Amino acid sequence: MTNQYDKIANQYHAETSKDFLNKDDKGREKFKVEMIDRPRIKRADGWHVLDLGCGSGIHVEYFVETHPEINAIIGIDSSVEMIKIAKNNNKTKKVKFIIADMDDIPFKNNTFDYIFSRNSIHYSADLQKTFAEISRVLKPGGKLYFQVSDPIYNLFTKKNKDYIKKENVGFAIQGGNAIVVHPTYTFEEYINSIVRNNLNILEMHEYCGRKSNIEGFNVPVVLSFLITKGKEKL
Repeated sequence: MTNQYDKIANQYHAETSKDFLNKDDKGREKFKVEMIDRPRIKRADGWHVLDLGCGSGIHVEYFVETHPEINAIIGIDSSVEMIKIAKNNNKTKKVKFIIADMDDIPFKNNTFDYIFSRNSIHYSADLQKTFAEISRVLKPGGKLYFQVSDPIYNLFTKKNKDYIKKENVGFAIQGGNAIVVHPTYTFEEYINSIVRNNLNILEMHEYCGRKSNIEGFNVPVVLSFLITKGKEKL
């Protein structure tokens, strides 16, 4: 089945690469804030890392450049065209890209010290399956950090204006022009899917952004979670 990102892979890569250089309203490098500061990463000695929904590999490249002390980092994505771009741009032996689905992660139990996912888990067709797989491949004491489209923001973009009722919503990637579509989930669905799969929430945050002002309301655009499996060690 063709992934919706296959058709816009080159555009996504170009817009994400440009977004990589952007700074937030406080003058901070956007990628550093979202990928290093919010997950509270200081050192990553010997880590095996998974990027869940790696796209064209921009996030993986940034992470390995920022933390060269890692052992290895794997990027998985269900888009064939995205993985092609990621492989073509790969510059280090520590990095590997694989075509795979987040509901069927092709690695053994307890493989990864750290998993991150930037704006990907909201594409899940089944959150229970997704978090069951994440829990399975995450080492005890390992951490997961992910951010998704905020359920409150999604409510304002839904046509049916029903918080509970499912509806696919359009989202402009990286503030660019390409529109992609993902399902809507509630806070309840995220939290229950997390805690029912042996994962413990350390922090949850909501962030406003470029499109926060909707119908006169200032609403959060991004929802993030910092999670550990069992006893925290990192």
